[in-house]
Amino acid sequence: MAKARFCNSPDCTRKTPFTPISDAAVYCCVRCKNRANYIFTNLEYEFEVLRHKERKRNIKILEYLLSVGQWRVSYELLLQMGFTFEVTYIPFVDGNHNKNMRFGNCYLKMVDQDNFEITYINN
Repeated sequence: MAKARFCNSPDCTRKTPFTPISDAAVYCCVRCKNRANYIFTNLEYEFEVLRHKERKRNIKILEYLLSVGQWRVSYELLLQMGFTFEVTYIPFVDGNHNKNMRFGNCYLKMVDQDNFEITYINN
């Protein structure tokens, strides 16, 4: 039987020691364990978390533009909507020497210096 101990979570509201089920347990409950992991991830991997949020925002912007029937967009419009070009997953150049960027199930193809085409991939 493990000895009573305090929870290792920085946000734990429990003021009394808990008796863990196993010797390896360091958190009093699943909520404390998840919260401690969330805090650690946001502190330790702040750059990656920020990039992930930017990618999700880019996907929402592209899906919105496709939903309103706008598949050809300008660079300025994308910037006005808060689009971030630096967070693409797989940039590549196709056979016609057009730059392509993937965001989720959407491809953004550079047609010329200031215009892009959006393509949705159905799985």
